[in-house]
Amino acid sequence: MHYLITPLFLIFFVLVSANALHACATNTTDAAKQKILPPDIPWHGKSEQYTASASDPFITKAEATDYRETGDYQDTVDWLKRLAAKTDDVRIINLKEKTPQGRTMVMAVVSTSQDKTPKGLQDSGKPTVLIESGIHPGEVNGKDAGLMFLRDLTVGNKYPNLLKKVNLLFIPSVNPDGDMRRSRYSRINQNGPDVTGWRLNANNLNLNRDFTKLDSAEIRNVVNVLDTWNPDFFMDVHSTDGINYQYDVTYCDNGNGWSPAAKDWMDKKMTPKVYKQLKSMGHIPNVCISANDNNDLSQGYYPYASDLARFSNQYGDIRGIPSILIELHALKPYKQQVLGNYVLYKAILESVAADPKGLKEAAERDQTLRPTNTTLTWKTPDKVPEVQFKGVSYTCQHRFKMSTFHRSKMTCVR
Repeated sequence: MHYLITPLFLIFFVLVSANALHACATNTTDAAKQKILPPDIPWHGKSEQYTASASDPFITKAEATDYRETGDYQDTVDWLKRLAAKTDDVRIINLKEKTPQGRTMVMAVVSTSQDKTPKGLQDSGKPTVLIESGIHPGEVNGKDAGLMFLRDLTVGNKYPNLLKKVNLLFIPSVNPDGDMRRSRYSRINQNGPDVTGWRLNANNLNLNRDFTKLDSAEIRNVVNVLDTWNPDFFMDVHSTDGINYQYDVTYCDNGNGWSPAAKDWMDKKMTPKVYKQLKSMGHIPNVCISANDNNDLSQGYYPYASDLARFSNQYGDIRGIPSILIELHALKPYKQQVLGNYVLYKAILESVAADPKGLKEAAERDQTLRPTNTTLTWKTPDKVPEVQFKGVSYTCQHRFKMSTFHRSKMTCVR
């Protein structure tokens, strides 16, 4: 009898386990279809005018799908090459090293100068702005906004005077391998697009922690661009993680760090104009925010000016390159993120074009201060200032339902 019971028990166990796994898979699929993010705050702004019409031959995938989708890395490269074939103002170049999976990183050189080499841009007498996006490929608003802005800056002819005063370098994806590792679940904490790439590169490195080590080919490519092209201003574009708040477009300079003259130039010559333009277009700007405790805002937040030297903006700051890190709010509708970033690009380039001499002089002063040794980590002071903060309040309820599996459902009302 003992020998009969054991096989029957095993059969019963296997059948139950199989049914359980099927139920679990079904429940997981159902759960994946449910919106788990906080309710959207309705938004409309003047920046919606920058969305291309359906008939525009250079409409981006984001615009064509009402900002539900974004192209992958190959789509992006193909789009840029098609743009370059249409206008002499754009040249696509390959960066020096290939990614771990053998992909070629590209950069768009956008200028009215016929000679689109580093020397040609230097001899143009115009300031050069470098924008990198997609260092974390799930955070793609910078890429989609960049494609739209490049189109309007060139074939769209919306800002004919701006390109006469400034050169632009645009790296659409610092992490092509991560961009091609696509899933609906790469950024479940982000309000679109539906499918994005993965945060890490093919060697599982977080590339925005590599600016002091230079372990990755991708960041060595970025540093080579900084060395070779000598940009006057550097932007690195991201989306937020963590808490909800009203601000949708945030960026940080580097506080009173290694480049105080650049900080002063931004505070006086750039940020007031940028904030004014963003507000006029329906956006709410602020410095970047990261909560010390996502569940308790009374514990305060730290601005990204206190980040360490391994981050892009701090690396630029150490070198005396005026630099900012941009964070679009991941919980805002993706359309709002992309359009806010578009306005930000436009406003910053206009600020650089309006005072190139002041910007260059600030960078030169800071470069004389470049330290021989760099502090890599530190502690924050105990006493910190209080600030006004535009948060979002919620009332949340948890409901539990007992069945074969424990299920919970959270309902939140803004």
